Amino acid sequence: MYVNPRTEPSGAICGYTMLLSRRDTRAWADRPNSQWPYAALAGHRVHVGVDRNGLASLMIDDHRAACPAPELAAIVADHLPSQCRHLWPAWEGGDAC
Repeated sequence: MYVNPRTEPSGAICGYTMLLSRRDTRAWADRPNSQWPYAALAGHRVHVGVDRNGLASLMIDDHRAACPAPELAAIVADHLPSQCRHLWPAWEGGDAC
């Protein structure tokens, strides 16, 4: 797992990119008491770009793709450093694309 925050000249975090490996997504889906035993993202490499407007880019296995929005929101939130959490939206339903 890799998170790269982007900062403004003032030092405020204004976005970030996150890369979750195949191992990261599989381990997340298979953890004890997991709510995602059949996760669509499990075993896939996920690259997320976020800016002040929310989700700016999503690549799954190096391709633009959609996935269940609640699952994407949960996996990113579970891996996101606290200093970046103010930028992450949590969607109610539908697909993130």
